[in-house]
This record gives sequence, C-alpha cells and structure tokens, in this order.
Amino acid sequence: MSSSTPARGCCSSVGDNEGTQANNDNTPALSNANVTKRPTKRQALDSPPQAENSSEAPITRSDLRAIVEEITDRRSETLLAQLTSSLRSIMSSELSTMRNEIKELRESITFISDQYDKVVKENKETRELVRELRVENESMKSTVIALTEQLQLKEQSGRINNIEISGVTLIKGENLNNILNRIATKVGFKILPTDVDCIHRVRRYPLDSKPSTLAPNIIVRFTQRTRKSELLALIRTRRGLSTADLDIDGPAKPVFVNDHLSPQNKVLYGRARKIGKELNYKFIWLSDCKIFVRKNESTKAILISNANDLNKIK
Repeated sequence: MSSSTPARGCCSSVGDNEGTQANNDNTPALSNANVTKRPTKRQALDSPPQAENSSEAPITRSDLRAIVEEITDRRSETLLAQLTSSLRSIMSSELSTMRNEIKELRESITFISDQYDKVVKENKETRELVRELRVENESMKSTVIALTEQLQLKEQSGRINNIEISGVTLIKGENLNNILNRIATKVGFKILPTDVDCIHRVRRYPLDSKPSTLAPNIIVRFTQRTRKSELLALIRTRRGLSTADLDIDGPAKPVFVNDHLSPQNKVLYGRARKIGKELNYKFIWLSDCKIFVRKNESTKAILISNANDLNKIK
C-alpha cells in the first residue's frame, strides 16, 4: 500500500471531513460548530435488529444489566398478573363453594335445631301424657279391684244358702233327695219339706288346667240360711262321713259337705289350706262361706278374704 494514501478508519480524517464535505452543486457546507450531536440511542427491545454499525458505542455491562432487569420486570409483571388472575378465579370459585356449603350447613343446623325443639316438645308432652296415664291406670286398677271384690261378694252372696257335697259316686237314676236325707239322718238332722229349694249336680271347678275326672258335686240350695248352718254344724261335729254311710255300693270313700264357694274363693281356700299345712297351722275352716285359719288354740283366727291376706299367714 502507498504511503500517500491515508489509512482507513483514522480518527483525525473522519473528524476533519465530517460536516465539511463539498457538494457537487457548490452549496456551502454547514459548519459543525452549530450542530448538536444526538447521543447514541439504545435499540428498543421489541424493535427489529439493526445492522451492525461500527460507529455505535459497544454494549456495556450496565446496559446488559438494564436490559435483563427490564425483561425480568416485564416477565415478572406478566407472571404476577397471570398468577393474580388465577388466584382470584380460584378464590372466587372456592369462596362461592364455601358460601354455598355454609348456607347449606346453616340450613341443616336450622332444620336440626327445629327438629330437636320439636322432639323436646313432643318428649315433654309424652312424659306428661305418660304421667297422666299412670295416674289414670292406678285409679282404674283400684276401680277394677273394687269392682272385682264386689262381684265376688255378690257371687258368693248368691251361694250363701247353698251346701256342696263332694265324693258321692254318680249312679244312673239316682235320687239326690234321698242322698241328702241319708246324710241328714246320719248326723241327726231332720229335713223338712220346706227346707230345700233345689238340688242338682254341677261339674267340678278345675283347680288347674287339667279337666276333673271325679263325679260332679251335689249342690243343695236351702230356703233358709239358718237351716243350712244347722246342718253344716252337725256334719262338722260328726266328721268322717263316707259313701258307706249313704248305703252306696262299692268301697267306702270319704264324703265332704261344705259351704258352696265361688270359683275364686275355691282357689283361695285351696291356697290357704296348702300354705297352712306347710306352716303347721292347726285349724283351717269355712264359716258362712268365709275362710279362716288359726295357728293353734291360743292364737286368734285370721280371715282370708283375698290373695293379699295370705301374706298374713306366711
């Protein structure tokens, strides 16, 4: 290369030629003394890349840091905006669900509370009703007991003039009046034509679930209670009557003559006899259809009117 040719890119040549280059139309060149040079502008991030210009200043570390921070800030803002939107959407959905659940829960609690109040009220009313029914039941029990006792008394009163003869063998074509006269004659009692109202046999009252296989008892209804009592007193004094005393064929069997008891009193009399024997009571007897027991000769007689009276002898 010739030494007369100036070197390309020399700073002094560039500075001297800038602003003083002659135009072909002889227009005077502007002096660069009045021209303000614009500093080199950094390329925008979104602008297309420009061709490299050897005259631009090189990118410094500060510029690179600024570019990275700007990119980071923009991405952070975008991510923050997206995250905020997503969180708002999720929270809105969750809050809406929670509100609905809370609403349903409140409705359920209100319903349960109403039902509880209803149950408490009904329970209170039921307790009051049960209390009233108990009082009424006790009153009805007392009434039933009283009515039962009255009925039993009337039933027994209707038999007050009767005697019951048991142990007499049933014979076809028998004459019950003759049997009664034989018993009366045996104990020294005279039966008058006006003494007997009626006489007949009745089926035995079963003391348990098994039907009785014994002969039906003979019931005699007297017209006067005093005549009946006189005959019973003589029979009890005589003791030990049997079928042989009545001229009945066959082996001798004991014959019993007592007051004609109602079915309830028969059961009560049977229980009193059983308990009395177990507890060594010496006397158990009937008087005018009433049941009496006595431990021995030195004790008082105890009247047994109902099942509760049995506790007196236990």
